[in-house]
Amino acid sequence: MYSKSQGKGTSNPGDDWEALRAMFPTNFGMEKPKKKFDWYEGESKKDKEEKKSKEDKSENGEKKGDKTEHPQAEKSLENKENDKKMNDVNIDDDDNDDDDDNDNKEINKDISDSDSDSDIELNYTVPPVSHEVKLEGHTKMVSALSLDPSGSRLATGSYDNYVKLWDFNGMDMSLKSFRTFEPEEGNQIIDLKFSISGDQILVATNGSMPRLYDRDGILIEEFIKGDPYLHDMRKTKGHIQALSSCMWHPYDKQLFLTSAADSTVRIWDVNQKRSHKDIIVVKSKNRGTKTRITSAVFNITATNIAVGAQDGIIRIYEPRNTSIPSIAIEDAHMSGSDIGSLEFSRDGRLLLSRATDDTLKLWDIRHVSKPLFAQHDLSCFYAESNAIFSPDEQYVLTGTSVKKEDGPGQLKIYYTQGAPLDLNGNNDHDDNDSEHHHHHHHKKDKKKKGHRGQSFDEAYSLDVGLHSVVKLLWHQRINQILVGNGDGSTYVLYDPEKSINGAKLCANKQPRRKKVDEYEFISRSSGQVYTPHAIYKESSNSNSKRKRDKLRNDPIASHHPEMPLNGPGRGGRVGTNYTHYMMKYIMKDTTHDEDPREALLHYAKKAEENPYFIAPAYKKNQPKPVFDESEIDEEELKREVKRRA
Repeated sequence: MYSKSQGKGTSNPGDDWEALRAMFPTNFGMEKPKKKFDWYEGESKKDKEEKKSKEDKSENGEKKGDKTEHPQAEKSLENKENDKKMNDVNIDDDDNDDDDDNDNKEINKDISDSDSDSDIELNYTVPPVSHEVKLEGHTKMVSALSLDPSGSRLATGSYDNYVKLWDFNGMDMSLKSFRTFEPEEGNQIIDLKFSISGDQILVATNGSMPRLYDRDGILIEEFIKGDPYLHDMRKTKGHIQALSSCMWHPYDKQLFLTSAADSTVRIWDVNQKRSHKDIIVVKSKNRGTKTRITSAVFNITATNIAVGAQDGIIRIYEPRNTSIPSIAIEDAHMSGSDIGSLEFSRDGRLLLSRATDDTLKLWDIRHVSKPLFAQHDLSCFYAESNAIFSPDEQYVLTGTSVKKEDGPGQLKIYYTQGAPLDLNGNNDHDDNDSEHHHHHHHKKDKKKKGHRGQSFDEAYSLDVGLHSVVKLLWHQRINQILVGNGDGSTYVLYDPEKSINGAKLCANKQPRRKKVDEYEFISRSSGQVYTPHAIYKESSNSNSKRKRDKLRNDPIASHHPEMPLNGPGRGGRVGTNYTHYMMKYIMKDTTHDEDPREALLHYAKKAEENPYFIAPAYKKNQPKPVFDESEIDEEELKREVKRRA
C-alpha cells in the first residue's frame, strides 16, 4: 500500500505514481500500448502485403548480390527481435489490458465472422451443389418460387393452394416458415414474383384475378375480373379465365404483366385495380378459335415481350405495337403442348423455351428458322416446369418429371456452348483461336461448335428430392440454387465456399431456448387439448377446411346460442339486459322443486287417450291378455286367501 518516501519530508513523484498504480485495478498513469486489433489505426492488409513483398524482394536481391550478410544488418535484426520481445513482455505484464484486448478480439471476431461472406468472390463456373437444405411444409407439388433481390426472404407456392414465406435471417435449424396464407380458396398457385424492390409479392392463382401482397403476406390489392359475356377481349377490363404466369416490369416497379387462358396478355398498373393499362390479344393460327397463353416474359430492357401459346408458336411483341407480333417462331414446340417457360438472355438475343412436349430449346431471335440447340426426351408433366440460365449464362438448367414409383427426378445442367453464335453456328472466338494456333489447316477443317439443331452438352446431372423436379431458381447475389419438388419440398443447393448467406445462415443455427415465462401450456398456437375418454376419430387433412366451413354454415349441426339483446328490441325480439337474462334462463331453475310423481301422473291421461310411446312399440309381438271372467263370492275369496296364507 501507500507509504511515504524517506527524505526531508518530501515525496518522490515517481514513488507516488507507483503507489497509486498499485491501488487501482487499471493501468493508472501509464501510457496504454497500441493494440494489435485496432484495424482502423494500423495499416491495411493490402499495405502490409505490399510492404512484405517489397521486403522479400529486397532480401532476395541481397542474397543474390552478396551471400554474406553485413554485421550491421545482423545487429539491426537482433535489435528488432529484442524490441519485439520487450514489447511482448510489457503486454504480458498488463493483465488488465489483456482482458480488454480479449474482449475486443472477441467482438472483432464476431464482426469478421458476420462479414466473412462478403470476402467470398462469387464464382459461377462450378454450380453450387455440394450441400443442400430441405424446406418442408407444402403437401403437394411446389409450383412457384421467388426470392427477393437481397436473397434473404423466400416465397413458395404450391398445388395445395397455399403460399409460404421463409426468412433465412430469422430461421434456425428447424427450417419453419413464418407465414402461410391462401390467396384464393380452392385455387392452386400458378406463379409468384417478388418486386424489383423486394417489398411486394405478385401472386397468380388458378383463378382470374391477380393479387398483390406485401413482403409479410398481407393483402394490398386484388385486381378486377373481366366480364365473361363480352366476346371482344379488348373491351374486357380483366382476365376472364385462369391465369398462367405473371412477371414484374424489369425497371418500373409500378407495372407488371399477366397471361391467361383467355388468349390475352395484360399489363397492369399497381395503382389502378379497376382495369388493365394495356392488352395483347393473341390470335390463333386456326381462324375463329382462341389459343391458351401459357407464359409471357419481358426481356431485360422491356423492349420485347415473348409469349408462349398452346398452338406451339412463340410470338414476340414490341410494347409500342401490340397488335401484330414482330417475330413469330412457327412450330417452336408441338401443337397442344404447354410452353410453360420462356427466358431471355441478358443481351436479349437468346430465348430459352421449355414445354410439355419433353423438349428444351435455345433460340436466336435474329434467326428463328432453327433453334441453336435442342434437347429431347426430357420428360415434363407440368406446365409450371421451367428452364433458366445461370447468372453468367454459361449453363442452362432444367428438371425432369417422373412418376412416383420411378424414383427421384433429376436436375439437368447443360453448357450453352459459348452462345451467342453466328448464323452458320460457328463460334467466332474459337475460329480466331484455331486460325492463330493452327494456321496450316484449311478453313473447312475447323471444328464447328454449336451447329444449329444439335443437342446440348451435358455438364451435370444429379438427383434431387423424391419426385419430379419442377421449379428452378439460381439467385445471383447469394449464388444458391433453389429446386421446387413434386413431393412438396423445396431444396436449397449451396456451396459453403462459393455461396453467400441464404441457407448458410440457418443450416447450423441452433433454436433459441425459451424462458420459463414464454411457455404456453394450453393455446391454439403451441399445443392441443387431448380428451382421453373421447371417441377416437382419425383426422384427415384433405378438404378439412371446406368441411369445417360447411358445418359452421349448417344451423342444425352447429347451433350457436342466441345472445341477449341490449337496449330496444329488434327482429321480433324484446330487448333485455344481462341480469334479467341470467335470472330467467340460468339461475332461476325450478326443476328441483317439482314432485316427480305429480309430473308423471300429469301425462297419465294423455297416455290413455293416445298410447303412442309404449303400446305401438310392442303391438306386433305382444300376447293378447286373457282374463278370468267367472264370478267369485266374497266369502269364498276370503277363505281362499286364508288358505294360501
